Amino acid sequence: MVIANSLAPIPKLLAVGKRHYKRMAECKLGLIKLQQVLGLYNKEEPLKFNKLSHLQKNLGYDIEQMTKLINKHIKKGECNASDIEAELGGKLEELLNGIPNKEAVILNNSQYNIYEYLIITM
Repeated sequence: MVIANSLAPIPKLLAVGKRHYKRMAECKLGLIKLQQVLGLYNKEEPLKFNKLSHLQKNLGYDIEQMTKLINKHIKKGECNASDIEAELGGKLEELLNGIPNKEAVILNNSQYNIYEYLIITM
């Protein structure tokens, strides 16, 4: 069974910043928060761990321990740019340095679900 329009092509330029790059941004924001609470973050330097699995391996945590860490420190549900900026102590434009098409991500998204992204990537 095929659902109507499920095979309709989405022009790539219309999707820039809404899917893949948004997920990259949510991952980076989550990693910044986790590294802040662990004392591993310095905004003057690149992230020490740019993948959740690298952070997990460095901490020696199993999935249950990582889930507890995320549950304790990452807000569930969606949050907007001003919430993120207040929580992480920086402008979204600066926090997302290194993310391809970060301007499109910021322009095309008013809400981010950092918690959901981190949980599904584990």
